[in-house]
Amino acid sequence: MAGTLEQLACPTENELLEYASGRRRDLDAHVKGCSSCTALLGAAFSDPGLSPTAGGSDALVGARLGEYVVDERIGQGGMGIVYKGRQPIIGKTVAIKVIRPEIAAEDPDLVRRLLAEARAANAVGHHGIIDIFSFGETPQGQHYFVMEYLVGEPLSDVLARRGRLGQAEAITLLESFLGPLGSAHAAGVIHRDLKPSNLFLVHQPDGTRFVKLLDFGLAKLPESGAPKTAPGVLLGTPEYMSPEQIRSSTVVGPRADLYSVGVIAFQMLTGKRPYAAKEASDVVSLVLETPAPRVSSLQPRVHPRFDELVFRLMKKRADDRPASVDEVRRELRAIRAEIEVESAGQPTDPAMAPTELVSALSDPALDDSSPPKRKRRWPLIAATVLLAAGAAAAAWWLS
Repeated sequence: MAGTLEQLACPTENELLEYASGRRRDLDAHVKGCSSCTALLGAAFSDPGLSPTAGGSDALVGARLGEYVVDERIGQGGMGIVYKGRQPIIGKTVAIKVIRPEIAAEDPDLVRRLLAEARAANAVGHHGIIDIFSFGETPQGQHYFVMEYLVGEPLSDVLARRGRLGQAEAITLLESFLGPLGSAHAAGVIHRDLKPSNLFLVHQPDGTRFVKLLDFGLAKLPESGAPKTAPGVLLGTPEYMSPEQIRSSTVVGPRADLYSVGVIAFQMLTGKRPYAAKEASDVVSLVLETPAPRVSSLQPRVHPRFDELVFRLMKKRADDRPASVDEVRRELRAIRAEIEVESAGQPTDPAMAPTELVSALSDPALDDSSPPKRKRRWPLIAATVLLAAGAAAAAWWLS
């Protein structure tokens, strides 16, 4: 096991931003000991390539990249800049992410991983999975890729704002992203990096919402296996990774994703992750060695059947978990039906309210279970790292 834990993969850009703003102290030891992450954060503050040109203009705004025209900058971070663009002939709005050339130079596998993500998403072809349209290079040699332009927010932002969700709302969200996940598994694609920041709640013009499954950059594809990485490097986010994925980044199946589903469900219902520690290596040890807690240990009023399902999803042995996404969805439907029957004519339990809807996610006033808002003092560094005119629309692009 020593070889597996020698080096943990660097955090994603969003996680570095969370660290910079004081929300991810568990990354402190890694960032301070990692010259790459330190340089990335420093570059985010000082690189003129991430700042408007003299006079406040941006050289790419108005430029044509392939068949797309760049309209405006909507966000930036350590990896690059995100623009809103359009296909002028049909007027389709897109998001264009331009990668800083030094990042691509430092990480030769970056472009390959982005291409793998596009292939994985296209192999599934589900409307609940982010669509990547194109790759290319700017005249200055910067790699860029073109994706769907989404308006909404990631589940991670919802949980950060509200703490935890009611049972029915959690079931609605789980069912929403289990659909595209099941299609991915049917196509032989294992996501391997499921977490709240990769579940995006898309706002639709009619006021409804649905979940888009994002970031297949670590996906295991049927024809090529898992993305290659250096020995001893752990790909993924330890808090959401299954034990078998931690032990071997190649030998994983659909049940590895189902483990992550269990962790996400636990967090939605309790407001906490099942395993938490200051150091990522300590999280790894907990995932490998410590039995998962039950939701009922923090929320005694959770439906017993729901409590049991989440507990089964987080079993150490893959064979002890549900066999498939379809099995989990059937169980969730049965649990929802029992909750509705049991709650008929009963006063709402504010701790485990069963009636919230996804359409009410952005309105904490509609959810009695939401914790009171606390004032947060964000360091100035957070504003420097992430400048976003359309932050709600573009937050996840920076991952």
